[in-house]
This record gives sequence, C-alpha cells and structure tokens, in this order.
Amino acid sequence: MKKIDEENIAHYLAGDCKEIEEEIQQLLRKRNLAGVLQAVVNFLRNLLHHNRLPEVLAHLQFLARLHRSGNRYIRYLIENLVVRSFEGLKRQCQQGQWESLYAGIPVQLQHIYQRQTAENLIQKLKR
Repeated sequence: MKKIDEENIAHYLAGDCKEIEEEIQQLLRKRNLAGVLQAVVNFLRNLLHHNRLPEVLAHLQFLARLHRSGNRYIRYLIENLVVRSFEGLKRQCQQGQWESLYAGIPVQLQHIYQRQTAENLIQKLKR
C-alpha cells in the first residue's frame, strides 16, 4: 500500500466499504474527509448492531493499515474519529461481544485507545 494522503484515502475506503460507497463518493466530492471517516464509523456501528462482528473486525484491520500508511493528517483523523468511537462501540456491545471485538482490534489501534482512555481519566481527575 502506497503512502495514504487526503487525495486517495476516500478511494481506498470506498473500495473497502462497498455498502456505503455512494455516500463516501458524495462526501469526497465535497472534500469532506472527516465526514467520510464519520460515515465509516456509522457503518461500523450499524454492522455491530446487526451482529456482523467479523466484518467490523475486517474493516478495523483495513483502517489500521491505512493508519500505518497514512500521513500525519490521516493518522490524526483515524485516531480522533475511528479510535475515539471505540467507547461508543463498547457501550453498544454486551460484555462478551465487546471482549471479542476488542481482542480483534489491531494492536496499534488498541494502544491508541488505551492512551486516549488514560488521558481522559487524567482529565476527569483534574476537574
């Protein structure tokens, strides 16, 4: 996978998330990259709601590859839209389902999630 930037990430995501390809293309025409990633997050929530956990995990693996290959802005967007959505996904899951989901999240995204969770806890304790 070549270096991922603002110009090509949406094309990769449209290829990976065929069910929402049209929505991604519409957002891409508006140059709304954050909207594209939010659409992907909403798609993951919908898959999880319909108990399609293997598909959620496959998409998260793909997002981890995009994160690894992405420039600074792409990594920032994935960390702040996709990884931050994990807490919402966790609330949507039953305990066993969350444990299965978390175990399948790529390690690099798990580490980012753990760091974000720790930072959030520190912020709460400072208040």
